[in-house]
Amino acid sequence: MLIPIHPADVVKNITAKDITGTNVVFINMPLREAAVPTTTPQGPLLLVTNLRDNYGVNATIVDLNFYRVPDESSRALGLPSGRPLTRLEARSLIEKHFGVHGRPALVAFSGIITTLQWQEDLAKIIRELTPEVFLVSGNGLATELRNPFNGLFNYIPELDGLAHSEGDDVILKIVYDAKLIKEMG
Repeated sequence: MLIPIHPADVVKNITAKDITGTNVVFINMPLREAAVPTTTPQGPLLLVTNLRDNYGVNATIVDLNFYRVPDESSRALGLPSGRPLTRLEARSLIEKHFGVHGRPALVAFSGIITTLQWQEDLAKIIRELTPEVFLVSGNGLATELRNPFNGLFNYIPELDGLAHSEGDDVILKIVYDAKLIKEMG
């Protein structure tokens, strides 16, 4: 019989001392690619703020949804506000981010169900850039496809974990595990 465990019970003994200094990068996927971005990545921003302010984690965000490039390609596609980054441009941006902020112990994807292709592609890119990183997906896509038999791991085998539902408590355990894995190999 499966005994339900509340996430707060799992993280109640994790303190700032346990995860301070860990490098964590959240990557927010492009949404509504034919439209101007209208929202900030509120979920990842809340998690980053908590990790930084309360636990001393070096948490940052790469918001791929922010970018719209007005060029010939976007005009040819009828996208007056510009196109999202290409996968190569996204890779370059992430590489630069790692160069400035350091190699992360954890990379966490955030995105809704329509970001599956982006997450599939970026998982391969992240594994090329940092093969040892702990890679997780969260938000709507991970929640929707969390079934271990036919879920997100079947689409993105590069993933190490999923965070479904609310991430406020579980992100502490994920960061803690990522730090241990980085330290112990």
